Amino acid sequence: MSYWTSRALLADFICYYNSWRPHMTLHGAVPDLVHAGQHWQKPARTAKAVPAHIERRFFPETRVTAFHLANAA
Repeated sequence: MSYWTSRALLADFICYYNSWRPHMTLHGAVPDLVHAGQHWQKPARTAKAVPAHIERRFFPETRVTAFHLANAA
């Protein structure tokens, strides 16, 4: 794996980890929201409806698809 490929993979991972992946210690929030001081409310476990504004991003190097509210990040 080349240096530039490794850098691109690491940049995608950092973006995924900080902006897309919910963290248990933050009660389901992502670090970027907490750092920005934005309030995040965890959906109820019994919630049946899917929010209308879901954003999807595919991270090709790791083959991970992530979802989050488009207006939350």
